[in-house]
Amino acid sequence: MDSKKVLEDLKRRFPNEPEYHQALEEVLSTIEEAYNKHPEFDKVNLIERLCIPDRIYQFRVTWMDDKGNIQTNMGYRVQHNNAKGICIVDGKKVVK
Repeated sequence: MDSKKVLEDLKRRFPNEPEYHQALEEVLSTIEEAYNKHPEFDKVNLIERLCIPDRIYQFRVTWMDDKGNIQTNMGYRVQHNNAKGICIVDGKKVVK
């Protein structure tokens, strides 16, 4: 993995997410050396699976502050893996 190439690609795909870019840059530069010691990671496209979430939930949160004023903020939940683990289907192990 070339962390600079990965970051450039993700910046192109998600251009309006500067906080995301910053977090990616920090994480990718930290794991690059260890990641490159395991060529099997590229076979399963691990870096893309780690960097691109399965789901992003966005919701409104309305609350009252200490002065009695109603405030509204956005809340987010980012899910990077929806695997449920190993289960048994018809007597066979299946990874979900």
